[in-house]
Parts: sequence; structure tokens; C-alpha cells
Amino acid sequence: YVIRVGSLRGSASPRWLQGFRSYMRENSRYQNVNARLYLRRKVGQGYEDLQDFKLGKVKGRKAKKRCSDDLTTLGDAWLESAIQGGCVQPIIGAELTEWWSHMPEKCKSLVSRDRSGRPGQGGGRGASSSYVWGVPYKWGCLCMLVRQDKLDTLQSSGSGFVLGDWQDLWHPSLKGKIAIPNSRRLLVELTLRSMGKAEVRGESEVREFRDKLQRLRGQVKTFSTEDALKSMKSQQTESELSEQVYVTVDWSHNLLPFSGKSNKLRAYVPNSGTLLTADCWCIPHYALPSSSTGTIVDKWLSYTTSGIGGPAGGDLDERRSTGLKRGSADIALLAKLEREAAERREAGQVEATAAEGLALLDSESLWTPPCEAIERSNFVSNASNTIFKPL
Repeated sequence: YVIRVGSLRGSASPRWLQGFRSYMRENSRYQNVNARLYLRRKVGQGYEDLQDFKLGKVKGRKAKKRCSDDLTTLGDAWLESAIQGGCVQPIIGAELTEWWSHMPEKCKSLVSRDRSGRPGQGGGRGASSSYVWGVPYKWGCLCMLVRQDKLDTLQSSGSGFVLGDWQDLWHPSLKGKIAIPNSRRLLVELTLRSMGKAEVRGESEVREFRDKLQRLRGQVKTFSTEDALKSMKSQQTESELSEQVYVTVDWSHNLLPFSGKSNKLRAYVPNSGTLLTADCWCIPHYALPSSSTGTIVDKWLSYTTSGIGGPAGGDLDERRSTGLKRGSADIALLAKLEREAAERREAGQVEATAAEGLALLDSESLWTPPCEAIERSNFVSNASNTIFKPL
């Protein structure tokens, strides 16, 4: 038996294939199973392939080559559009599986949607019914990569500035010293988070939002985080850009691999929380799984969400190798952090002051935020995709 899995370079690891064969021998009656992993190079290419096939833009051999996966990877940014365009199928019976019971609550909310791609309204067969459209297996978060030497000098200059939360990106001391991706989605969410809101209502809030968004754009030195990172990591020569960019904001899988390139660089997440992102396994609209393929696909979903390289309930130590690069983690780790936060809250161990300041992302923290910060974090909301389009 063979299943075809389409993914993205850096999102899934080829070493999972051998691990999956062993997993199947130990956990199923299928003793000779192979998963073939097809890794795309370009972010968003999985969605583009699904859309092109749906619209009839690819046919014949090219369609067979590009669109024959039993499962495919979609980033959470493309999930709503893929559902609306009929590019993916709902995973019927997902709520009854073992892997769903171990899924973080934030992830369950992320992928439970109606047929228009919006959060569903419960069971039934109407248009507003909720279905499971994807299975998150890898996650990361929005973080800051800081030139610590520059920031220390700035914070000791007597200006009163201290970088401790997202809203500090608006401080006059950082004007022209920030790099952020030119992403409407991120700019909107950063602005909303600085306002302490998930969305804005009413004329006055909309005006405040637009004003803050415009001021954030004015703080930015460059919207090319790639150029900023190349300059920030340099210890030998100081380029103009590295002299001027003190803080780069981007996803952890883009920033954390750079954090070890220079002893001047530190990666942080505000204790008040951050934005999360996830890659999800989805069933393409053209897939017609047999009963045996459906069983094997279900086992693949269990394997890739139950703690790759170690048990899901095991200790969070660095020896549990997932094959993912720094800045990305398997979903079992997010589930464990979510459980730890709930246990600490029930034990009364979470203090209000814990929401202040920055949490360092390093080897001691396993390059992930503390559980309390995770509890205050959320995936990007639908507001980013549906409001304030002419930004």
C-alpha cells in the first residue's frame, strides 16, 4: 500500500517516512506500507495546484503529476480560501478519531468551519454546520529578533523606552528601526493585538485602527525581512541596514534559524501572547480514497500529530527529534504546553504580572514560548482576510 503526501520543504521531514513504516507495523495490520512525500519549493504552491486543477487549468499528465496526492499541506492562511473554492474536502468522522482527542483546543477551533470557511455554528447538515477541514501537524509563532547590543544602548539612553510588548513597536525610539514582512495579514493582526481587540466595531474604533496601522507603517525601515536578517547577523561588517534595524518581526520558522548566527541576536515573544500559525494536512477535492487508503491516511494523521520522535506525553527534552528545523514544532508540543497552562491556572500559579515583559526563545526554552504566553496567544483571525481590504 502506498499513500502520496504533498507538502512543502521545511514543513515535513523525509525522515518521517521510515518512522511511519515502523509505526504502521506496530499499530496496524498493514505490514507493508509506504508513504511517498512530495515536497514543493514555493510557499502557497499547494493551494495554487489545488485551485488550478479545480479551475481546469491543468490537465492530462501535468494534472496527474501535480494533483494526485491523498493528502496535501495547506498553511492556515490558505484554509478559508481553499474551503470557499471547493479545493478541499471535509474530514468526515474526524471528531471520533483518537488523534482529534489529543488535538490542542486552539487547533480544533482553527479547522472547524462551515462550508464558507468561517467558524461553524454546530452540527447538522445546513450551510452553517461545522466540519473539520484540516489536521494541524506543525506550528510556529510570531516573534521578534532583536539586535541586543543596539537595543541595550537605546534602552540605557535615558529615553524611558523599554521593549516589553507589541505596542512598544509604536514607540518613537524605534521609528525607522523595525523590519516587518509586507503582509496585510500580519500588519492588521499586530495592530489589533496592540489595541487588545480581536476586531474593531464602530466608527471611532475604525478610525483608531487606521491611525495605528498607518503609524506602524511609518515606524518600519524595510518591509524585506530577508534583507534585514542578512544584515543583522553580520558581526564583521556593519552595513547601513544593520546599523538601522534593531527589531525584526516575523514568523519563528523564518527568524529562529538566524538567532544562532550572531551573539548579538536574541529572539523574544511577549509574555502577553503572540500570533500562532500552523500547517495542516488536508484532503484534496479530487482524492477518492478506498477503505484501505482511508485507514492508512488516518494512521498518518495519528503518527504526525502524536509526538514524532517520542511519546506525546513524554518530557519536553531536546532529544526528541522531529526532523523539523528550529522555529517549527510538532503539534504534540503545542498540546502539551496548552495542558501545562491549564494545570497551572487551576493550581493558581499564573500571576497577572507574568503577562509583562518578554520571554527569551533559546535552547533552554526548547525555542518555544512559555505555556502562559501560549495560553494568551491565538491563530490569525478571519478579520485579517475580510475587513479593511484597501489598506
